[in-house]
Amino acid sequence: MLLHLGTNMWEQEGKKIAIRCMKECIDVGHAAGVEFAIIRTGYRCKTDDMFYSHIKGAADAKMDVGVYCYCMAATPAEARKEADYVLNLIKDCSLTYPIFYDMEDPSIENLSRTKLTNIAVAFLEKIKAAGYTAGIYANPAWLENRLNKEKLKGYDIWLAHWTGSPDKPSKYAYGQTMWQWGAGNVSGISGKVDCDICYVDYPSQAVKTTQTKTEKRKSTDFLNFRRKPSLKAEALGVIAPDTAVTVYPDETTTADGYVWIKTLFNGLTGYVAEKYLKKA
Repeated sequence: MLLHLGTNMWEQEGKKIAIRCMKECIDVGHAAGVEFAIIRTGYRCKTDDMFYSHIKGAADAKMDVGVYCYCMAATPAEARKEADYVLNLIKDCSLTYPIFYDMEDPSIENLSRTKLTNIAVAFLEKIKAAGYTAGIYANPAWLENRLNKEKLKGYDIWLAHWTGSPDKPSKYAYGQTMWQWGAGNVSGISGKVDCDICYVDYPSQAVKTTQTKTEKRKSTDFLNFRRKPSLKAEALGVIAPDTAVTVYPDETTTADGYVWIKTLFNGLTGYVAEKYLKKA
């Protein structure tokens, strides 16, 4: 379960249809009608091989993006380490959906309810403190028997409960913001994918909390896209001439003889030399 795909198909109740994809490798841009992706970061603090490819594919397809971490932590300290890993991994990504903690692994299911709840809260607290929407992904067996739901108030719940149809509601009501109801087909993807309904307009929430001014610019030459404002910083990629990017005009830094401007490109945030940009 490396990637979840979804569409913004609003119904009268204000729902969205989401698609949770079980495939390990997907050309995200060919998933017809899909408007957001929730991408797995990895597990045991090891990044999935397709993570950056999926981030780029979602950005190229102009999808909204969220991520989830598969929990392997056996202690709160390990959970906080997983949270730190995720926060470091996505610091250059532009997310408009939550960061979820996927708790279902058999290796930890025999821990006590108190221990499992403390693990969940340790991860979620770290994510929320960093300014992101944090949520738990779990099935009813975990929510009923392995986690203390009272301790999870204040965090979003993504419920995994298959009923076989979006028209057959789950009997469980935990105040979930997303519900995985079963499997279906998506044009552009071979085979069935897991399907969900999302009840929250996460992108609108993200827009409301984002007040930073942005502008569209175009590159005038081949341009190194760097993690930090420095010629010595890691190159995240190369921007081809006449490529449109989003910049933050109020966030510039002078270093190494250049004025560097904070830039969003291919779903990542980094810096480019401003002199090689023009108005779009």
